[in-house]
Amino acid sequence: MTRIQQLKDRRKEVLAELATIRSLRKGNLNEQWFPVVRNGKRTKQLRGPYFVWTRKVGSKTVSERLKDEQQIVLARQDAANYRKFRELCGELERVIAELGETEREDDAAQEAVKKGLKSRSKKTLKSNGSSK
Repeated sequence: MTRIQQLKDRRKEVLAELATIRSLRKGNLNEQWFPVVRNGKRTKQLRGPYFVWTRKVGSKTVSERLKDEQQIVLARQDAANYRKFRELCGELERVIAELGETEREDDAAQEAVKKGLKSRSKKTLKSNGSSK
């Protein structure tokens, strides 16, 4: 199998993996703990965890507290899917760039072979001193 065919096959595999991603969200799931306050003073006891989904919108950070377990599970899956999406996009970019470079090199090599195989004209043969 040629290198070009390997790259084309890998491109198809990456695109197929991208097609399997059904849901994603950009951002992070953070776990927060707060100190317990008694009589106006903080204690060493902590209350929590509270889960907060944080993401950038423009130049601002937007946070949303997730209240039930299903939201937390979905947020974790969406964050993992987003990371996978970014990795696959990077790999797709690398594969396509290498494929293009390999195809250009292959085309240049084929052109060089074609130029070397051209038959000589009668004038060229006469100037070299070999005539038929």
